[in-house]
Amino acid sequence: MLLLLASCSYPVLRSDLLEKGIRDVSMVQMAQNPSLYEGKLFILGGSIVSTSLTETGSVVEAIHIPVDSKGYLRETEPATGRFLAFYVRELGILDPVVYQPGRRVTLAAELVEMRPGRIGEMDYTFPYFNVRQLYLWEEGQPRSYFPNTFFSIGIGVGGRW
Repeated sequence: MLLLLASCSYPVLRSDLLEKGIRDVSMVQMAQNPSLYEGKLFILGGSIVSTSLTETGSVVEAIHIPVDSKGYLRETEPATGRFLAFYVRELGILDPVVYQPGRRVTLAAELVEMRPGRIGEMDYTFPYFNVRQLYLWEEGQPRSYFPNTFFSIGIGVGGRW
């Protein structure tokens, strides 16, 4: 039954990105040894903290949420820090009214560098990514295979490709 349910779900990002992307590295690990991860493709989930627009694109700050092999959020696992994701303007803009705090995303992105910043009054070093593909989860949409019960399936329908 479990195999049948899992086979009914579809990936939320392009399969080629999901196959190449790294999912099992925490934001803390990246901050400790950034040169090991720079330029590599990651598959990340996140809960949006803020979205801002710049001259060159949109920047999303998010709390990291691990994802599974199809890009579904594994919200039962602990968050491992925050990250910044840059979406180049040529691909469009991420309107802060739509990409608002609390919304969830799954993205494929390359680590560019570590950037200093602040969370409240605390200094923080953010992993900074260039987005290759982004999926915005619909509000109220299940974001995992089994979010509340064993038999519920999270099938994504919205998002930004």
